[in-house]
Formats: sequence, C-alpha cells, structure tokens
Amino acid sequence: MVSSKPYARKNNVINDKSVNYVWEVNYRFEYFDLYISILRRNYIPPIMDMYQDIVVSSICMHKKKEPDQKDLKQIELEAVNHSYTHLVDVHRKMIDSIHQIEIGNQVSTFDKIQQDRAMCLLMDEDCADFNQYNLKIYPMEQIKFGISYLMVLLSILLKTKEN
Repeated sequence: MVSSKPYARKNNVINDKSVNYVWEVNYRFEYFDLYISILRRNYIPPIMDMYQDIVVSSICMHKKKEPDQKDLKQIELEAVNHSYTHLVDVHRKMIDSIHQIEIGNQVSTFDKIQQDRAMCLLMDEDCADFNQYNLKIYPMEQIKFGISYLMVLLSILLKTKEN
C-alpha cells in the first residue's frame, strides 16, 4: 500500500449541491498501480438521511522491467511519475465529475417537498439559508403568521413587564 488518505473533492467542477466525503487508497504492484476511491454523497438539505455510496477504481500499468536493464531507479521514478499523472488526470477527474442527473419529475417533487417544509417553517437556519440562496425557496404567506405570532408574544411580555 502506497497511501490511504482522504481526498478533498473539487465540487465546483460540476456545481454539485451535496456534501462529499472521499477516501482514496493506492496499491502498488509489480506491473501496475491500483487506485480505489470510496465516495459518499450526502444530499443537502436532507429530507431524510439520503446517502449515495460510490466506489471508483482505476489501474495504471507500468512498463515491464527487463532484468538486464541497468538503470532500474530511473525506470522506477518514471513509473511513479506516470502513476501520479494517471491519478491526477484520470482517476481524480472521474471522482470530481460524479454528479446527480436531475430528471424532470424528481426535481419538481423535491422542490415541492422543500417548499411545503418552508411554508410550515420546519427548517433550521442552515437548511433555510441553503434553500433561499441555492434553490430560491422562501416561506411565502406563512411568514406573516409567524410575525404576527411573535408580535402577540411581545405584546404579552410588554404588558406583564408594565404590571
């Protein structure tokens, strides 16, 4: 095993709106390097706990080492450079380009559920911010009921404070 570490996925490549966790493992064998990445996508804002686990693997072949070659260190260095180029240019580009395909009805159903949750004021601050800035979903008419409720509470508190 050459390495086993987290990889920070570049989300801006395809504007993916999910939280991503990636673990990357590299194994080196005599004639090839094996790269395995495990990606967990967590959808934001979560309606329920929705995860998608994806495993991506790729192989980078090395040149065969002939027993009569004298400069084995140079060949090994070229194999490492070639393998790293494969990692950056091929394997990680596959990881960075994974995204959801929005199919008409799925998106409209998701938007309807999120709009209904916004109308009922059933979101924490982070979800509300995400919906407002990314999905343009706002609580419509119901916000006035929330404001009037707060005004009644404040007027009750002010009356008790005066007494």
